[in-house]
Amino acid sequence: MTKPRNNRISTYQSNLASLLEEIGQRENLITGYRDEIDRLKSDLERATAPRDLQSPSPATPQDSGQTRGRAAVVCWDLGHNPAGRAIVIYDLLAKDWDVDLVGPLWDRYGGQVWPPIARSGRSILAFQASRFEDFYPKALGFAAGQTYDLVVVVKPRLPGLLLGAMIKKASKCPLVLDIDDFELSFFKNETPASVDELIAAGPEGLDLPFEELPTRACETVIDEFASKITSNVALRARYGGVIVRHARNEAAFHPDRFDKQSARAALGISDEDFAIIFVGTPRPHKGIYDVAKALHEMKDKRFVFHIIGTVKEKAVRDTLATFDKARIVYHPNCEMHELPGKLAAADALALLQDPEHPISQFQIPAKVSDGAAFGHPILATNVPPLRDLFPLGILSETKGGLRLKRDLGALMKARSSGELNRRRKATRAAFLSELGNDVNALRLAFAISEAETTKELPHAMERLLVHAQTTYSLLRLEAHSPATPPIVKEHAPDIVTFWKQNDSKLFGRRSDMLMKYLQASGAVGRILQFDAPQPVQTMRKLVIGQNRKPRSVDYLVQQNLIDDQFGLRDSDNYLFRTFLYADKTLQTGVLPDLGNTRGEVVEYVRGQMHEFGFDPFNTIAWVCPVVFDFPDIAGAIPFKKTVGDLIDDQRTFPMQPAYRQRIVKSYEECLPILDTVLTNCEPMAQSFSAIRSDIQVVPNGSELPDDAQAVVPLKAIRDYGSPIIGYVGNLRDRFDWPLLAATARRLPNATFVIVGGGARDADAAIVSGLRNVFLHGAVPYDMVQQCIRAFDVAIMPHEKSDQTSRMNPLKIYNYVAMHRPIVTTPVGNIEEGLKPYLRFANSPEEFAAAIEAALSDPLTDAPGFAEAVSGISWEQRTARVAALLS
Repeated sequence: MTKPRNNRISTYQSNLASLLEEIGQRENLITGYRDEIDRLKSDLERATAPRDLQSPSPATPQDSGQTRGRAAVVCWDLGHNPAGRAIVIYDLLAKDWDVDLVGPLWDRYGGQVWPPIARSGRSILAFQASRFEDFYPKALGFAAGQTYDLVVVVKPRLPGLLLGAMIKKASKCPLVLDIDDFELSFFKNETPASVDELIAAGPEGLDLPFEELPTRACETVIDEFASKITSNVALRARYGGVIVRHARNEAAFHPDRFDKQSARAALGISDEDFAIIFVGTPRPHKGIYDVAKALHEMKDKRFVFHIIGTVKEKAVRDTLATFDKARIVYHPNCEMHELPGKLAAADALALLQDPEHPISQFQIPAKVSDGAAFGHPILATNVPPLRDLFPLGILSETKGGLRLKRDLGALMKARSSGELNRRRKATRAAFLSELGNDVNALRLAFAISEAETTKELPHAMERLLVHAQTTYSLLRLEAHSPATPPIVKEHAPDIVTFWKQNDSKLFGRRSDMLMKYLQASGAVGRILQFDAPQPVQTMRKLVIGQNRKPRSVDYLVQQNLIDDQFGLRDSDNYLFRTFLYADKTLQTGVLPDLGNTRGEVVEYVRGQMHEFGFDPFNTIAWVCPVVFDFPDIAGAIPFKKTVGDLIDDQRTFPMQPAYRQRIVKSYEECLPILDTVLTNCEPMAQSFSAIRSDIQVVPNGSELPDDAQAVVPLKAIRDYGSPIIGYVGNLRDRFDWPLLAATARRLPNATFVIVGGGARDADAAIVSGLRNVFLHGAVPYDMVQQCIRAFDVAIMPHEKSDQTSRMNPLKIYNYVAMHRPIVTTPVGNIEEGLKPYLRFANSPEEFAAAIEAALSDPLTDAPGFAEAVSGISWEQRTARVAALLS
């Protein structure tokens, strides 16, 4: 593939010639600027050199009419200022590449996409993160699930470097490191740290991977990257690499696109006003006090300081208020696409960076490019990152105090004489040759060509990846610490179980409980569990699909997928695996044991059984249909016995007709080959009787605590306010949202807390305006009993449908086990022995009345309640299953 570069090289040559002519007319050139020109000449020679068109680089976007390359611009946090530089790189690539802006949204910084870019129309793929433990699996899942031809990591902070390195390894693509700040200037300790120091700090050192120690370790890794870009001469002097400025779109930031009078009127600027505009986060080191003080002392009301950006710090606003003779006008933050319209109103910009401040030694304000694009005069202090821009006429050197007042006065006179307008053209020309997108996109292309020559990650970066995986594994192994192994009877068979979803062990489903208690009884030995096979792209979809809650269902499922690849959920007697496969467009650099197609699942199961010593002749295959691959697996592996457990009738679920046919076919192929078939209620047995007439009914059950009254209610639930009317369970198909909404309106003093995942946006919208309804999100099973114990009344507002008529509601058993008063719609298959202790209601009026009755009379002290509860234990249910197996 070749780069679409000829026209751009021609433009670059023209710009460079103009630039050299302008330089020849200036006598105060600095040595650093001559060095920059030498570099530009060298770059131009490289760009115009012949290229081998017979051996195109796989990372280069193709010519017009051919497929464009895919590029990921990675930023360590998309929730605040770092995203500004990422957008610059995004826009420089966007002409020739299909670009995604990728990165976490850390809770520390608000957890939402940075407002200036949130509605920019760019492809922003962000995911929530609070700690390293939830960042790592999301980053790994994202990297594994998408192929890129290029990755650019913006800012050398560890979250971005890890994600970028994962993408490089997964896609085998070039990586460019972008540096636009000395990151350690944001911390007290500016001393680089070795990778060994970070490793020695253990898991605590990575807990917040954007903090001081990880960032100090990143500083030592930078030199090993083959391709680097920096935003200014000070950073290039420190790190090397190609300078890529804070570039701006030449057309979008063009003064001819805007009516200046209208722009000024929008900001309340009169014709007489001399508007000095500041855009961004107002901070002391940016010289805002110097400008305010100068205007305060000048007492010339024609000068107005317009600050566009919310003043977040009270101390800053209070200090600005002391300059009461200065006219200072505050404006809210603006989105990036609104910025040119604001800048069109300016007469000048003032960028008085504090020369002594550590950030000013390496940071170049993007406002330089913004103002220069409009040809505005820009007064600036002479700090290292800016020094090559003064000779170009882009900046005018100033200082605070008397010098600033004199320079502002001179600008006012120049405006009156028309001299400012004459200067604008020269400044705009300098912008085009140095700060525009075209010239900087070409520079970035040079850096990409350097990256294409290096296939491997830096050694130190590889060590950081290993340390990150090791740390995550330690954290997850601790979270999955197994209970005391059961005593297994001699010659007891092992079980290989096939679950139809990817949420095993998360929510205490029937399949999880039967395995747990069969093993605890000693009736079976070890268990090897396979969750549903998935294409590796699923992990990326799960990452992007997660909502604001860090424990969303998508997050928990995706964490399962990652943990299973590294055996992190395993104990000596219970193993978990998920077969992941990648189509031909995906590489396999970051995950072990990826298959090429789903058809390899049989060999994957056989291989895992062999690796862990599961003898098929003493192993029971246990399947929870629908599992599409099971007939092939059962036909290829000679299991001792095959058992099926029908939990739901998936034929009743809403789906497309073609998929329904596939579901029906799966039941018809699977059920006849099983030795034993179980289900949880009689209607389920009847619904499948045409396929299998000998289905055994074993109802659901519950784990019974030694003392339900002693279970501590979950504080997060109680904090919503009482009385708590609560629900725990899946929210996708059977939940009656209109009934919940209508009931909540009738009980405004009650608090309805709905715990679970899967709610569709349209369903959640039904209750979104109700102040007494809270969607808490999913909780893992180990918190369910505490959650239910926090309810004053537990509810089950299920719709009446074919689906609910063929289910044995597990949540009723869990509610009863925790001695909660219960109100439910009269769905079928509730155990007869429990019905006397439940209240049933159809309409919102009945439901509200039943809740009020349950609050005053919970029925949990009624005669016979304790006996009814004792009869629903999973121990009793699995004793029946064990008898059937034997």
